[in-house]
Parts: sequence; structure tokens; C-alpha cells
Amino acid sequence: MFPAWNPAQPEITDLIVQHDPHTLQRLLVRKQDLLEAYSRFHNRKALRAILALPENAGYLDAHEINVLLLTVHWEMQRLAEEFHHGHRVWELLRPVVASIRQAGIRETLRIIDVGCGIGYTMRWLAANIPLADHNMEFIGIDLNATLIAEANRLASAEGLPCQFLHGDAFSPEHSGHVLLSTGVIHHFRGNALLEFLCQHDQPSTQAFLHFDFQPWFLAPFGSFFFHYLRMRTAVARHDGVLSTARAHDARTLIEAARTSAPGFAAGIYGAKIWSTPIPGLRTSMGRCPLIRKHSYYTRALFRGIAGAQVVSMLALAALLLTGGFSLRRVALRADLESAAGRMLWVFLPYACLVLFNLALRLVPSTDIRSATSVLMLGPLTAIRPLVIIVGVLYGISASNLLETRFLGIFILALMLSLEFALNRRAARAQAIQIRRLV
Repeated sequence: MFPAWNPAQPEITDLIVQHDPHTLQRLLVRKQDLLEAYSRFHNRKALRAILALPENAGYLDAHEINVLLLTVHWEMQRLAEEFHHGHRVWELLRPVVASIRQAGIRETLRIIDVGCGIGYTMRWLAANIPLADHNMEFIGIDLNATLIAEANRLASAEGLPCQFLHGDAFSPEHSGHVLLSTGVIHHFRGNALLEFLCQHDQPSTQAFLHFDFQPWFLAPFGSFFFHYLRMRTAVARHDGVLSTARAHDARTLIEAARTSAPGFAAGIYGAKIWSTPIPGLRTSMGRCPLIRKHSYYTRALFRGIAGAQVVSMLALAALLLTGGFSLRRVALRADLESAAGRMLWVFLPYACLVLFNLALRLVPSTDIRSATSVLMLGPLTAIRPLVIIVGVLYGISASNLLETRFLGIFILALMLSLEFALNRRAARAQAIQIRRLV
């Protein structure tokens, strides 16, 4: 086992923000305490991530930690979107609600998202489920005031009928009929897991649903691949992999639920995506935490098209200049056509794979759409720079003219520069926006 994957240790995000259990007031966190905690596990990856965190007089800088947490949660939402998590929650929540209604409860049902973060699940439900038809109220609760402020901002920006509260989800004033969470329950282990589930046994609570990682021995490897390519912070890369290693198996969860909340019938609802732990890898359009993203993606698409036109014009100018000054124009044209033909042997199969998977997404199936994102479109986007390099180099490898090779290398540099510039712009825009919010 790698030291960074040892499930006995907590995640960094569990320690960098701490609250008083009674007042919920945020506490100062001493950086040295974190370093000592991970030194015991010989976790050098965590130590490097913690050393890089800003501090004031030995304590973590709360403002910078808030910036970090918002950045991580924005990126985590993209993962939930790729797995169509909102659809999956509603697929399970809908029959639970129907069962509660059949039991004779007619009042407005309070659906509580425990540890909601920036509230993706509640915002998705509010945007896609007609509340009037089901007489439900969507509420997200989290101990972190910064995340709650962002959740409320996002809900307000889209006019979504849901609310987010800073507080303890299990306190009497926040009681609900259905408690749910996403990626929360693996943070509790041993007696802490029993105590967490014991708090569900309240008079008003009719059901609880906790969504978490599917434990599998290959899951940390898939998660490592995903987080290395997609996440931008060392803390997110560390915790993302450790989360999959800490995921509880079904037996542990069932026994804990039956012990702590004996008044409920406990069970496991499993939803594997073709038995794979590999997550999505897309990065090109940046991050947008809104639920309705049509205008965001439209702007990103036009930016990409505009960038492509600039690259095309520069490539055309280089081609015309090279052809104008060449003394072997006929031979150059033939050589360029031959090089382009060889490039198609690389680019065409790649394009066909992308188009095929986009066509598959027309099938109205959550599993198929998740699988195309996770298994194909994500990895295909991740290897796109490599495909560009291989295609161009293969095309010019058999060229007889120096001009053809020059044009190939020049166009390759243009295409890679466009990819880098779009990603860099998206990352910078996200960082600026988050700092404005905190």
C-alpha cells in the first residue's frame, strides 16, 4: 500500500477547517499539527501539500483555505455532472418519496442534503424536479459558511427554489423527512460512523440516502489517473485518491446502520458504470458551477471557434509564404498532399471515435451517458494533445522536402498553443472569480 492511500489516515480537507462542535465557530488550525499527523503515516505527498498552504504566525490562512475549498468544490461538481449524479439521486429519491406518501404523510417533505458543499445535488433537483407536483422542500446544510454562501449565490443566480443553511444538519431546528449526502459517509470511521448514523434516528426522519464511492481494488488507480490530469491543486489530488481508498464496503455500512438506527430498514443500492472506477478527464472548457450551462458552453464554443480561426489563418499565411518563395512548388504541393494523407490515418479514427460516442449520448440512458463521459470522451480529450503530435509527426515523417517539415512543425506548435491557451484562460478566469467571491 502506498502511504498516501492508507485508509486509516484522515483527508487533508478534514483537518484544514475545524469548527467548535457547540457554537460552530471556526477555529484556528495550527499547521504543525497537520504535519505531525501525516508524519505518523509517512505520507510525503500530504506533507508537501500542507507545506505549500499559506499560513500566518504558524496557523493556516483562513482566507486562502476558503479559496482552496471553493476551487476544489467547483472541480468536484464537474465530476458529479459527468456521472449524472443528479439523475441518479432522483432515481432513488422518487420511489422513497412515493413510499412515504403511501404511508400517509401528506405534509411538505423536507429533503436535507447533509454536508452539501456548494449544493450541486439540491440545485440540480430544484432545477429539474417540479416541486409543486411532489410537495417537497430542498435544503442543503453545511458547517462551512463559505461553501454555503456560494451555494446560495449559485441558487439565486438561477432563481432555483432551494435554500442553504450554515449549521448542524442534525440539530432539532433543521430536522427533515429525508436525509441524503454525497461523498460524506466515508469521512466517518469506527465509532464516528456509528455516531453519525445514530443522529438519523429522529422522530421526523422517514429515510436516509447516502451516496459514496464504489469500493473496488482498482478504484484508487482510476482515481489517481483522473485527479492527476483534471484537478489543479495538490490537496484535491491527494484527497481524491484517498477518498476511494477509504470508501466503506457494503457490509460495514449495513451493520453500522442497523446498529445505530434499528428503526430503519437498511440496504445497499449499487450503481456501477460497467464495473469501472475510472472517472472523467475533461478540462478544455474550465469550470462552471451553475446547473444550466447553455450560455456558458456557447461562449466557450465560440471562443474555441475564434481561436481555431486565428490558428487557421496563421497556418494559411505560412503555407502561402512558403509556397510563394519555394522553387519547387509542384513538388511541394504533392509532398504536402502526401503528408496530409498520412495524417488522416491518425486523425480520422480519433474523430470517428469521438463522433460515435457523441451519437451514443443521444440514447436516453443515464448509464450510457455516464459511460461515454467516463470511459471514452474524457480519456479521448486527455490524449488529444498526444494525438495531434503523433498525427503531425507521422504525416511529415516520410516527407522529402524541408518546407513540408517546417510547415508541419509550425502548424503543430499552433495547435498545441491553442489548446494550452484555452485551458490557461479557463483556469485563470476561475481563479479570479473565486477570489472575488471569498
